[in-house]
Amino acid sequence: MFFVTTIVAQLVYSLGGSTFPGANGSMMIEVVPFFHMIANGIVDVVGEEDVETVVATTMVAFAFSSVITGITFYILGHFKLGNVIGFFPRHILVGCIGGVGVFLVETGLEVSASLNDADGFQYTWKTAKLFLTNTHVISLWVPAFALAVGLRIITHKVHHQLIFPAFFFAIPCIFYVVVAIAGLDLETLRKTGWVFDVGAQSAPWYQFYKYYNFRKTSFPALIATMPTQLALLFFNILHPPLNVPALAVSLNVDDVDTNRELVAHGVSNVLAGLLGTVPNYLVYVNTLMFYRVGGGSRISGLLLAAATFVLLIIGTAPIGYIPIMLVGALIFVLGIDLIKEAVWDTRHRTSTSEYITIIAIMVAMSLWDFVIGVLFGIVLACIFFVVQNSRRRSIRALYTGASSMSTVRRPSAHRDVTLIFCGVSADSAVAHALQAVDLWTDHEEGVEAFEDLNQALEWTENAYLRAWFSVTYQQKVERVDKPIGVSNAETHFVMIPHMSFLPEFPGKRQNSPIRLTESFQNSPRRNQLHDAGTRIIPPEHVQSIQSPDTEPVNTMLKAFSSYATDLDESFYGKLVPYFKQVVIPGNHVLFSQDDEPDGLYLIQHGVMRAVYRFKVEHAQPVEESMVSGTLAGELSALSKTPRNATVTAERECVLWQLSLSELDRLEREEPDIAKTFIKLILKAAKSDYDVLLASMASRA
Repeated sequence: MFFVTTIVAQLVYSLGGSTFPGANGSMMIEVVPFFHMIANGIVDVVGEEDVETVVATTMVAFAFSSVITGITFYILGHFKLGNVIGFFPRHILVGCIGGVGVFLVETGLEVSASLNDADGFQYTWKTAKLFLTNTHVISLWVPAFALAVGLRIITHKVHHQLIFPAFFFAIPCIFYVVVAIAGLDLETLRKTGWVFDVGAQSAPWYQFYKYYNFRKTSFPALIATMPTQLALLFFNILHPPLNVPALAVSLNVDDVDTNRELVAHGVSNVLAGLLGTVPNYLVYVNTLMFYRVGGGSRISGLLLAAATFVLLIIGTAPIGYIPIMLVGALIFVLGIDLIKEAVWDTRHRTSTSEYITIIAIMVAMSLWDFVIGVLFGIVLACIFFVVQNSRRRSIRALYTGASSMSTVRRPSAHRDVTLIFCGVSADSAVAHALQAVDLWTDHEEGVEAFEDLNQALEWTENAYLRAWFSVTYQQKVERVDKPIGVSNAETHFVMIPHMSFLPEFPGKRQNSPIRLTESFQNSPRRNQLHDAGTRIIPPEHVQSIQSPDTEPVNTMLKAFSSYATDLDESFYGKLVPYFKQVVIPGNHVLFSQDDEPDGLYLIQHGVMRAVYRFKVEHAQPVEESMVSGTLAGELSALSKTPRNATVTAERECVLWQLSLSELDRLEREEPDIAKTFIKLILKAAKSDYDVLLASMASRA
């Protein structure tokens, strides 16, 4: 049964089922204890007297375990559930590799010393005395271990693919030369543990098929084995998701598809069950050993299947001539390699907690078993994860409004903001928390706090009125899109030449951040404030100005007044002849990235959206909105370089264009004005791009 399931698995993997061309399949040796439990359970139901029924039911139960294992593997692979293993911590897989290495060293000691204890290698004082004080046992395992160390020394200095097979081919040759010279008897060597003793074999390989008898099969006993079958199934499905990634790590293979491996395991196990044999799987140790001796191709895998079939036909008699030290040395070599890979190669590549987890998994797998070691490693990794991340600050960075800004390009005068809290008393818990972070009225400019909403609204209204009466420039109440139910409002201008008559208004601050250059049409409260301000201003101090040429002067004032307080309307009036009004509809692309510049644009009304796409892989585009009173395309126009963004109108916009030809004409006709105007543009651009860079930095 062992050879049949091994051949089936090898053919499935070598014929394209596995990603690894040299994959080795074999019976799951680890499930033998489960088979014992299944057999004992059947005996308990059927009874020891009916031997034929016990044997027939046991054989069906073994084959059934292969079928349900195969179906489960196929479902996991077909529905891509193997991808979950990609989230498995790599250092746990490395710990499993090291644990397998320790297991191989233990196996090498057992095989070399011909230790036939049913419990296997045990970490006891009795075992230590046996291997360290018994002269005969020492003479058996030390040569095998010395051969393994010698091969590692040779391969460290000499790198050739034939070193490994030539070394192990030479061992039996030299062994039998020594035996011939010494005249030693082969049977004596078998009895003393130098050569394998396989005993006499008379039954043909297909003998186990004669034990199947469906008429004698006890289905109640078969049903009684289901709990054990499910436990065996759970144990089976643990191996491929761990062995496949671990093998990929050892062989430095990156394009491994775990789902494909699970499907291959499903096919091979279903076929094994239909052929009446036991479960199989891709064996990590055998595959790694096969690759180390140069068997990393599908042809070599098929040859291995053929050799296994030949061995199945002729029986195990040739094994009786193989020196035990040869097999022991081979096992020691692979065990030492895996321990070195897990312990030595990772000492400077992993963190301290990961390295401790690797060692802990190896110890747990050695003292208990494979599954316990993996579970222990997972628990330990979770503990270290919690400990490490609990020490990290949950707040990665702190930003203020001065450093983390929105990507809306506004006139600089609009960037002053007052934060108003209402419903907060000075002795409340919220107030104390705000004071602790310096966000309170006596710590930070632009912060106001009130105990109720009415006080907050009163302060806000007074601030609006102060802003209205403190206007020293000609103000224009621009007509905007008419809302439903609102009649057309006349466009008019007011000029306040002297402000000495204005009274003091209540409020904590006299320098209000509120600007009345915004529209009133979208806010009923602003409409009321506007009407109240218009009625309150004494008529003798108001001069109505009816002028159709106030644009783009007003927009220029909005855009540049904060950068040059000594410039008045007369300066900007001289620039008007060089600008041309442009009206564009919503969703219209003003210019695209990498286009040649045609000039700069001053936004009088509407909102433009700029999208910056960086020519860096995986870099996210950055969007910026530009509102009334800002510039678009100024830097590329001044430098006469390709556009660095794509600008689109979000809705209908009114723009004023200063084309490159008009800019050149301005520099020729009014060089001083042109020089001053360009400085203003650069100041505004610098301010706008500082805001954009600050916003991008805070998102990184």
